[in-house]
Amino acid sequence: MITSVPAQLPSGSLRQASGLAVTYEQFYSALDTLVDDSGANMDLGCSEGNIDEMARRCKQHTPNRPVCVVAQWKWVDSELTRLGKIGDSESLTYSFLYANRIIRDSRNRGFNSVFTSPFKTLTDGCLFHTQNSIYMLVGPGKRIYIQPDVVALLRLI
Repeated sequence: MITSVPAQLPSGSLRQASGLAVTYEQFYSALDTLVDDSGANMDLGCSEGNIDEMARRCKQHTPNRPVCVVAQWKWVDSELTRLGKIGDSESLTYSFLYANRIIRDSRNRGFNSVFTSPFKTLTDGCLFHTQNSIYMLVGPGKRIYIQPDVVALLRLI
């Protein structure tokens, strides 16, 4: 867990490096939230004993989509505000998946953790679909909220 902001970082924001209005404190707080035990409990994941069966289902229904089996996961919600007419705005919630443990990855990318592209749909109670991949959630997870600019910055790294 990240316990404090490193002393060498300047105060202020990461705007100059990223173009986003994010302070170092917000960024490190979001990193803490991703890896600590905070968040609302979600019991969507399948058991480790069902991994092979769920992988067969994925191959049967979506044979060309890569599958990544993950544990120690967090469903990350964020919000995007779209401005319309003057004084009129619309807020859209979008979600991502962060997993601190990759059990199996059909693409063999060699990563230990993953922060996905935006959520499209959930099937079979544990298959988190994005535009290009399926993430099989194993075991219980957590649901958290992270500010939009921080999510954008996390996606850059």
